[in-house]
Amino acid sequence: MTEKECIEKEIPFFSFEAGDWRLDLHIETDNDGNRFPYGCISIKDYRDRWSEPTRVNIQDWTETFVHKMGYQDRLNKEEISVSMETSGEGKRQIDVVAMSGVFGSLKIDERGNVQCELNP
Repeated sequence: MTEKECIEKEIPFFSFEAGDWRLDLHIETDNDGNRFPYGCISIKDYRDRWSEPTRVNIQDWTETFVHKMGYQDRLNKEEISVSMETSGEGKRQIDVVAMSGVFGSLKIDERGNVQCELNP
């Protein structure tokens, strides 16, 4: 899959709309069973239709998300760290995508719960 392709039939791990922007977060599993997140971004056109989603790396997705949440400073995408975590125990265990950097921290779980702490 190239950086420009997103599978529209795939249900996103998390989806967020801010004005004319839709930010979808997806999880992929590689051949070794490792899971990693990536993003897809769509923009509404003047006819109120969504563009084809464009696949972006998770750092670009995170930068766009925190700016849509009000963070105004420039970000060095290389300084954004990303990890996949699990929360809870047994049958109550859920996946969490955690991102952090100079902007603060952002955690999104598979239930759509968002914990965003932005630095001033």
